Amino acid sequence: MNERYKRALAEAKRTDGRLPANGADSTAVAALRTAQRAWLVFRDAECARLYFLNIEGTFRSIASADCGNQLTALRAIDFGYLDK
Repeated sequence: MNERYKRALAEAKRTDGRLPANGADSTAVAALRTAQRAWLVFRDAECARLYFLNIEGTFRSIASADCGNQLTALRAIDFGYLDK
């Protein structure tokens, strides 16, 4: 995901470079960073929810770790729009 985020950030920077010429504010980088920070909060909260949902068993750590892996993989796929 980190590699794809770097690519998304580079694309946002290129977008910000074009926006002033079109009379728009350069906000693509700020929007991406805001979205990524919000996603990190969501990921951590969702995985904590699954941990506590399974608090009475030994599965809790596995559920939490699997949650982090799955959500991170999905987020990397979200950045796949750059592959097109």
